[in-house]
Amino acid sequence: MDLVSALKKDHQSLKKLYSAGLQKKTTLEEKKRIFKKLSVLVPAHSKSEEQALYSNITELSRIEHFAYEGFEEHHLVDQLIRELKTVRENHVWEAKFTVVCELLQHHIDEEEKDLFPKINKMLSPDIRKELGKEYRELFSEHSKSPQKEQESKYIPTHAAH
Repeated sequence: MDLVSALKKDHQSLKKLYSAGLQKKTTLEEKKRIFKKLSVLVPAHSKSEEQALYSNITELSRIEHFAYEGFEEHHLVDQLIRELKTVRENHVWEAKFTVVCELLQHHIDEEEKDLFPKINKMLSPDIRKELGKEYRELFSEHSKSPQKEQESKYIPTHAAH
């Protein structure tokens, strides 16, 4: 499976979760169950995507901005996920959870509409297939290992303050 196909497949799982989380009729208890799943899937997806995709396109001038923006969006979502694990007030928790879902929606929509078509044009099928294999292996590794409560080490040094 090539990289774009692998990412889109994982995006489908994330879309189901954040879409349910954004439904007005979804109860707080249901949102907490959704969050529990997102808090495992999102870091595994983000770290794998950063390693297999973003770190490989930062030198491609026509699409490098997608990588840097993606690193920043991942950073924001990771930060909110860490915060959500400690928030006690329900109204604050729900507000942060909604923002996480909205950020995921924006991020995935932008990748699928703007970045992935460019990746398909700029990278050969063989490279996309190789990166897809790398992504799947990384995702498997990141989703099985305990998630560390730290930021991704793949954020470009110029983006760190």
